[in-house]
Amino acid sequence: MLMTDDEIRVYVEGRIKALTDGMVDIARLPQAEPDAGTTLPFVKDERLVGAPVARLGPGEDGALTIAEIDEATKY
Repeated sequence: MLMTDDEIRVYVEGRIKALTDGMVDIARLPQAEPDAGTTLPFVKDERLVGAPVARLGPGEDGALTIAEIDEATKY
């Protein structure tokens, strides 16, 4: 069975709509800032560990050093 160009267009548009209907555009979500109750994940010694935001310092130029992360994740 051959499809006309219009039938192909309608089919493709329908498939794309079906895919995009269930998607969330994360770029449009409001940005959340971590608070004192938030724990951030880090990998340390090949294990996933967490550090409460309250234990993390401001970092140098906004970036955390390895020493700061090690200090925050030792508890």
